[in-house]
Amino acid sequence: MSESRLAPLGFIAAITAMSVTTSTQVKAAVELPCENPKNQCTFVLLSQSHANQDIKDELLKVNPARAAQAQSPYSTFKIANSMIALETGTVSSIYQPLSYDKEKYPFQAWWPKAWQKKHDLKSAFKHSVVPIYRHLAGDIGAAKMAAYMQKFQYGNLDISSGLDNFWLNGSLKISAIDQVYFLRALKNNDFALSQLSIGKLKDLMFVEEGQHYQLFAKTGTGPIGKQQYIAWYVGFVENNNGTFYFAFHVGGKTFAEVQQKRPVWVKAHLKALALI
Repeated sequence: MSESRLAPLGFIAAITAMSVTTSTQVKAAVELPCENPKNQCTFVLLSQSHANQDIKDELLKVNPARAAQAQSPYSTFKIANSMIALETGTVSSIYQPLSYDKEKYPFQAWWPKAWQKKHDLKSAFKHSVVPIYRHLAGDIGAAKMAAYMQKFQYGNLDISSGLDNFWLNGSLKISAIDQVYFLRALKNNDFALSQLSIGKLKDLMFVEEGQHYQLFAKTGTGPIGKQQYIAWYVGFVENNNGTFYFAFHVGGKTFAEVQQKRPVWVKAHLKALALI
């Protein structure tokens, strides 16, 4: 990222003045989406700031009760799944061509057109190609998958509902708070993964670069009940002040509803905190 002005230090200091902060303690000039309980969403931010040496990791929770609720991770689990695939040698490169068993995972009418193209790990991650990742989980195997879930301390660790679908409204659940702590530990390589594996994390997760920041993220969307959908957006922002890990999820009645709200509302929170 090129040299640029710092985000306002007073504002960053304000949001990091306490180790745990709720939305009632930090207010933007305009009410943000997740501050309104009618919007059924939460936004969590874990700040790892180097703007002030006295400021350590700080946690902001908007709609804190919802932030603590464990939900299916859906495709946000592709972050962990990709790292496990690389670390175990199931995939040797993010540019390795990948396929899946078309008899086991036959084409569905609702599949996006992008899923029908050829993919490597990087493009499968970007387009969130579910059948490829279901196949990858099977190639990794139950024993290795369970071992890495323990290593990562990912959510409730439960993969019992099926090796190729436990993250798709199955047995695995994780909260928005747990998501940001997992992301921080992964990016800081607290899990002692190989440099070859961890070095690909930002390549996979890169979304955009602005004049003063870089954004890395992963989406996740799916049903959690009858006419109930959830959409995730998790990741981190790097700017001149440090690294800021975020997790957002929103509920709604349709896939389109939650999918459309996600990018707009996440950026509203990030911009209000002067991170992007």
